[in-house]
Amino acid sequence: MMAEGRLGSQAAAVVVFTLEGAGGGNNYSQYLAVFWKHGNQYVYCCSRHVGGKGIRSVERVSLPGASIRLGGKDYVPGKDPMCCPSRAYSDDLAVRDAELVELGASDTGSRGP
Repeated sequence: MMAEGRLGSQAAAVVVFTLEGAGGGNNYSQYLAVFWKHGNQYVYCCSRHVGGKGIRSVERVSLPGASIRLGGKDYVPGKDPMCCPSRAYSDDLAVRDAELVELGASDTGSRGP
């Protein structure tokens, strides 16, 4: 998934990508990467682990202004199987000193991985 727009005062692109099968098996991890746009080029800023099997599923990413908004499904402890998180969440992140930091979550109170 990808979103382009402005992150605060800077043009940016954010990408959520999934890595599967590391170490064998069917595990997967999701990461968020931020790139600043300078003319026709993108310059890497930072990245962070944001989801994966047993953590949460990231299904949406957007740039609503000064933050990055992730949305998707969270696991209900003791209820959801590993294949199927079921509780909706929304989480906001920002770039501070070239690092991604969480601003807070809604719906589930989830604070991410």
